[in-house]
Amino acid sequence: MLEAKISVEQHGCSLAVVTRDNKFELDILSYVPVSNDKILFLSQAKNPNADTMKYLKEIEEHPSTESFEIIQISPEETLFLTVIADASAIHAFEESRCFIKPPIHIKNGNKYYTIMAPDTNYLNQAYEKLKKLGKWSIDHVQRVQDGEASGFDLTEMQAKVLLTAEGMGYFGHNHKVSIEDVGKALGISKSTAHHHLQEAKRKLVQKHITESGL
Repeated sequence: MLEAKISVEQHGCSLAVVTRDNKFELDILSYVPVSNDKILFLSQAKNPNADTMKYLKEIEEHPSTESFEIIQISPEETLFLTVIADASAIHAFEESRCFIKPPIHIKNGNKYYTIMAPDTNYLNQAYEKLKKLGKWSIDHVQRVQDGEASGFDLTEMQAKVLLTAEGMGYFGHNHKVSIEDVGKALGISKSTAHHHLQEAKRKLVQKHITESGL
């Protein structure tokens, strides 16, 4: 099982739009699809302040918001329900059989997802769908079993580049994904991605030789 942290910029969702260029942040605590293109979200405003009601009003009035209801508002916690006509990213993950682990954090126009996937094939399917949505990035990938990635004495970046490359299909027979694509997904240069990938492969080969007694 793999755990991936992926950020997606979503221009059409009121929950993301309202957090652009300010310090307002949200957590989506749970969600329920109500149709093919609409989802009911239970969301929480992070660190409520004097501007919270202004931002909530912006969410309510945004074209993507179908309905809006405040459940609780207090100095400690603000909870609200919204039906949003933008299910693109969630469908991209669910159609690829990737489980979204709540909460979904939202800040500066981006939604930050924690994704659980059985293996890299499912993650790769999600990556292909996300490409059609716009700007996205892989912030972290690791195996859920304690340190399978780090058990080879890989650095965090080496493990991240290796698992990302595998998840995007870099090692596939068709080799449709380049090391430059891997670097862009991680927000690093082609040369940096290549260096970390080469080091990761070198360590894996050394481990195999040592353990097999070759």
